[in-house]
Amino acid sequence: MQTNISDTTPSDSSKRPASTTVAASRKPGKKRSDSIAVAAGPIAAILIAGLASGIRSQVGSTNVALVLTCVVVSAAMASRMAGVVTALAAALAYNFFHTTPYHSLRINDGKDVVTVLLLVAIGLVISEVSSWRRRLQTETERHVEGQHMLEITAALLAADKPLVEVWTTIQSLLVKELRIADCRFERGPSTAAHTLKRSGSLSATEMKITDEGFELPSGGVSVPVVFAGQVLGQLVLVAKPGSGSRLEERRIAVALADHLAIALWRAGNDGPATIATP
Repeated sequence: MQTNISDTTPSDSSKRPASTTVAASRKPGKKRSDSIAVAAGPIAAILIAGLASGIRSQVGSTNVALVLTCVVVSAAMASRMAGVVTALAAALAYNFFHTTPYHSLRINDGKDVVTVLLLVAIGLVISEVSSWRRRLQTETERHVEGQHMLEITAALLAADKPLVEVWTTIQSLLVKELRIADCRFERGPSTAAHTLKRSGSLSATEMKITDEGFELPSGGVSVPVVFAGQVLGQLVLVAKPGSGSRLEERRIAVALADHLAIALWRAGNDGPATIATP
């Protein structure tokens, strides 16, 4: 992506010791479970349709279609891809085993055509609805986690904890929230190539987009640490290749920088030198 780009696209909460370093992670088992659902859904649909063909006269094709619909819905609840693939497999399996002429993809009865199309349509609709629900749930979890982070640092400030403890906590929280490689504090002018605006937006000549949002520029991003109009230093966020962040998450980073500014002001003139990277 060339030319000037501005990222203004909007976008798990568990209690932990405030000074504990939090590693960036993205639920490694999620992709594995999605892959299992993509494989298991179609296999289950084909097996059910095939086995039911032997007792077709007893159970009836309508009941078979209902069972296949349940399989499609179950797969769609797991992931959108699983729902779509299973719906197509269920429709083809129903067509092959339960519509005349049997064991053929031709259909003689118009009602059977409707049934096949409904299997596909149900899979597509449920997959989209489930995908939207999962995205909403993810955004809600991130919002709650962001609020929890601010609560942690606010509690440290309220308890008048030492600057080093406040900084260590903010550093680890930023690494987790933005899924970055590192975060450091610098005094004076920033060495980073780009500056994060208070709105959380980014502007750069080249930016990469990932499933999690825009990846921070490789040259690093600085977040000004300002108190009462005075610049005390910069937070420098070091990008982790392949990991992105959303607008709301970067707004949390700006808020954490403000909390650090309060801690630095309390620590006095020697504060910045205490936590600054040599």
